[in-house]
Amino acid sequence: MNVHRSIPRSSFLGTGLAALGLIAFLLFNLPFAHAAGPTGKIVGTVIDNTGAAVPDANVSIINEGTNETRTARSGDAGEFSFPVLPVGNYTVRVTKDGFRTFEQKGIILQVDQNVTVPVSLLVGAVGETVEVNGTAAAINLTDATISHVVDEERIVDLPLNGRDSLQLQYIMPGVSYDNDNVAHGQGQHEGVVVNGNRPGSNYYLLDGVDMTDSYLSVAPTFPAPDALQEFDIQTSNFTAQYGRSSGGIVNAATKAGTNQWHGDAFEFFRNDVLNAHNFFDVPGAKKPSFKLNQFGGTIGGPIQKNKTFIFGYYQGTRQRKDTTTTTGTVLTDLERPDLNPAGDANFSDCGGPGIPCPADPRTITVANPSGSPFPGNVIPASRIDPTAVNFIKALLPRQNASSNGVPTYIFAAPSAPNLDDDNQNQFAVRVDHNFNPTNTVFARYFFNQDRATGLGFDNFPGGKHYKNFRNQNVAIDYTHTFSPNLLNTAVFGFTRLSHTRGPSQNLGWASYGGPASQGTKGFTEIYSNVSGSINGGGDGTFTQNRQTWQYTDYLSWVNGKHIMAFGGDYRKESVNRVEDYYTDPNFSFNGSFTGNSLSDLLLGLPDSFDLQTEVISQLRHGAFDLYASDNYKVLPNVTIDAGLRWEPFLPPVDQYNDQICWDPTFTAKSTYYPTAPPGLLFPGPPVGSSSLGKGDSGCSRQLIPTRWKNFAPRIGINWDPTKAGKTSVSASYGLFWDQARLIAYNRFSTAQPFDANSAVNNPGSPANNYAPSLTGDSVYTNTGLVNPYPFIIPRAPEQRAAFSPSFGGFWPTYSTEDVLAPNYNNGYTQEWNFTVQQQFHDDYTLSVSYIGNHGTHLYISREYNYALASSYVINPALTAEQNLSANLSALGAPDGTRRRLSDVTCNGIPCFGNFEEEDPAAWSNFNSLQVTINRRMQRGLTFLASYVFAKYLDIVSYGAEGGTGPRDPENFSLSYGPSDMNVKHRFVASYIWQIPKAQAFHGFTNALLNGWSIQGIATVQTGAPYSINSNQDRAARGIGNDTADLVPGESPNISNRSRREYFNTAAFINAAPNTFGSTGRNFLTGPGLVNFDTSFFKEFPISERFGKIEFRTEFFNTFNHPNFYNPDNTVGDGTFGQFTSSRDPRFIQFALKYLF
Repeated sequence: MNVHRSIPRSSFLGTGLAALGLIAFLLFNLPFAHAAGPTGKIVGTVIDNTGAAVPDANVSIINEGTNETRTARSGDAGEFSFPVLPVGNYTVRVTKDGFRTFEQKGIILQVDQNVTVPVSLLVGAVGETVEVNGTAAAINLTDATISHVVDEERIVDLPLNGRDSLQLQYIMPGVSYDNDNVAHGQGQHEGVVVNGNRPGSNYYLLDGVDMTDSYLSVAPTFPAPDALQEFDIQTSNFTAQYGRSSGGIVNAATKAGTNQWHGDAFEFFRNDVLNAHNFFDVPGAKKPSFKLNQFGGTIGGPIQKNKTFIFGYYQGTRQRKDTTTTTGTVLTDLERPDLNPAGDANFSDCGGPGIPCPADPRTITVANPSGSPFPGNVIPASRIDPTAVNFIKALLPRQNASSNGVPTYIFAAPSAPNLDDDNQNQFAVRVDHNFNPTNTVFARYFFNQDRATGLGFDNFPGGKHYKNFRNQNVAIDYTHTFSPNLLNTAVFGFTRLSHTRGPSQNLGWASYGGPASQGTKGFTEIYSNVSGSINGGGDGTFTQNRQTWQYTDYLSWVNGKHIMAFGGDYRKESVNRVEDYYTDPNFSFNGSFTGNSLSDLLLGLPDSFDLQTEVISQLRHGAFDLYASDNYKVLPNVTIDAGLRWEPFLPPVDQYNDQICWDPTFTAKSTYYPTAPPGLLFPGPPVGSSSLGKGDSGCSRQLIPTRWKNFAPRIGINWDPTKAGKTSVSASYGLFWDQARLIAYNRFSTAQPFDANSAVNNPGSPANNYAPSLTGDSVYTNTGLVNPYPFIIPRAPEQRAAFSPSFGGFWPTYSTEDVLAPNYNNGYTQEWNFTVQQQFHDDYTLSVSYIGNHGTHLYISREYNYALASSYVINPALTAEQNLSANLSALGAPDGTRRRLSDVTCNGIPCFGNFEEEDPAAWSNFNSLQVTINRRMQRGLTFLASYVFAKYLDIVSYGAEGGTGPRDPENFSLSYGPSDMNVKHRFVASYIWQIPKAQAFHGFTNALLNGWSIQGIATVQTGAPYSINSNQDRAARGIGNDTADLVPGESPNISNRSRREYFNTAAFINAAPNTFGSTGRNFLTGPGLVNFDTSFFKEFPISERFGKIEFRTEFFNTFNHPNFYNPDNTVGDGTFGQFTSSRDPRFIQFALKYLF
């Protein structure tokens, strides 16, 4: 049984405490210093013409944009190092008595990069200067970090759909798409998968300041391309300086002003006239409307030369876009009771492909397990639920198309979650100031606002919603140089993200005669799931304010062959939220009663019902970390990089204290909530409300102890076997702690007594002769339940003592709870890599890497109170399906006798229903071969191409907050298989080619034919894996993630795949009752992705002083290749096996830029 396993304590405690003592001393006894923002390192060795080391040479590093100069002396072995340099272009100048002056200009230092500059001095007078035109080494010769830089040229020139800079993450090897949409529509970006880590396991920095949405662990909106200098993506085994997440580190630098004024103005434009049709547009129909305008500009320069600099930019976006949406299967006019004068539903046209004839569930017997059709295939009006009729009349569209003989509805409308109709404004201002050569500071403010309208997560027209985001980010970075070998940086940061959304009209079931809404904010929302047909995914009415305060300090000390770094970080994160989510009834229909989900809807027979109350929380999370590292040049061609990071886990708290401590023995009894069932304890009243009482002894606000022993060692070695600076062989190992997303902690406020959650399975059953259960309170009365609403959280002592009045002073039976596993801690990943880099022809770098990792104790959300296998009862008088229905009913109220905790009773009835546990119980494995070739810009050509061959296995591919966990709750390994994020083969290439000028052209011909360039990104990858799912909880364990059974003698594969049948649908049936399904998790692979984005630039030079004009034409999905998402994979859906959506078709965009 795979439930709780102890998390091993680190063996690094003794060493760690000693190192941390040194770090603490240094941090708290030194003044502010270093810019921990976007910096890099320049290192090298000074030798003479015989190859002998030249010690005590004077080495100067000059920033070519600001003239800022830093000096040092070469060591005994001729070595020199300049860590913590701001990104930019540099000149290296070396002088020594008896030798000519060495000078190399144009050295490009990029974010988090280590540039090695070999210096060879020639005998002569210091007044003589030898200028070196060769470039610095393009390979990493100092550590074993796997890192890739997106430079300014790529950011500004490569085609970016929507001008989203972070799209360039995906041109890097080891980086792929999030297939699970972990932002849940609440974020501004989806997750990103980096080398086998979860899509919410990445850390984003802007100018050294946290730019991660801590609630979702995804990236918020970033500045536009013209505002960024560059960004670095560290994809494996980054140094001890970085932590917080086990995935990638994205470190972006905004542009800064220099001694010259530079800027630009731009307008990007596209509309539907320039776009191709989406694959699922109705043939011959008008294309969905689309208009996009993005406009703005940048300017930067000196306020006082060599002293104070400013940079600023603005971008506005105005988008109006419709998305083609399909309502899978709709009723024909004959089947609609709202259009039929008799008020019945006439299915006499059934029996064709995808239109099963509905069976009357009242005719199901042992001898007739599927039941008999209604007479004449007509459902009489007397059997139809009136709420269903009102729902269908208001929301279910009438047929306007067909798919393989199935009546469907296709329409175009904007999506609010996708920001289709969006008004966006963003700007940033940055000021850099040099007080003197030893003290520098910069401050930067970034602002963004989106206001969008459109549909929610619905596939029917008319569901109007709004969605707004507001971002602010502040960075203040102060650097102090104590000596050429000792620097310190202090960084203050602040990030705020505000998110509001909701419906713009009443859509909830109460509008059609169903149960009342429990929301208090705005309009009511619709939640419905009719398999293969109309789905109201809702969007909820949310108000979320997420913010992070951060202080970072970093000390760099160069001591001979050692470059040591000591630092720490402290942050305070908060999330204030009010959510009306599932505060409107949620009905699901899967066809389990009639064989037709729409017929189940008509009869008012949902397979499940859920309703919750408004949830409010004010999460607070403090976190700190300390680290020490040493980059030690053991030999002139061997460097060891070692470090230790300490990241204790301080559990978040809620200002309302709406959280639960858990005693797994179920013996502890609460005094704070005296009617609570055994096993539940509470931390007390909201902060500032001590008059309401004191919480339970032994239940702290943190719920679990602080995990102090979270140490992360890092070790890497880099060897230059040829000693020529052209070859690097490196290997590394590191442990990386991940951080659970704060969204996981909002689950507590959905538990009793903070929320009233009604969950009912199969309210229509043989016991009530399959009574309709949609109208009024019938979903409760048909199952013998009491409607628990309206509901208020019991705060006062008398309210707590009497909770819940609806239950006669007893705790609500069959309550829904949420707890942390007693051994809860952040998960961690062990990562390793082996890399060979070779530079050739000066311009090219070839890298071949093996990169792997193993994730341990990864967070998942799972159902703890599942049904035991031994509790499944088989009544020989019933059919297998009737037995399944009876066992599913026994999972729910009012008995719940099959569940694991059914012997914990309240007033003679099982206390607990769904009992969600946040559990560090998952694991993963990743192995890959990665080949990369990079040509840096020379003679007008640069490109980056990579191929990755990978295998990524896990049991759950992200935390799945609110999920039920692997399908067999007692054998998680049954779900071990290809990750949702597994991409076996992926090839990506990006390029910029400035076509050489023809010198023979002059005048008009020169203006027309010269000044052209071509840019592009090509992506080719295999598809995402998927399972074939049963359409209900066939094992009846209360988990519901069962796969399908494979029909004997049938193959899943077909020779002629099509969008209407991508696999052999006849090969799959629902899993047999009381089983988890015979097919494995993610054993099939979906369609691949082939995409080419291309742009053509034409420059029109004006003059050196007044700059140039640039005209662009950009093609996204240049060849209009249809890239389908995975097919419908649920047995019984009307679109089972079919493609229902695809990525964007070809878009064409024009742009005009003025640059000076």
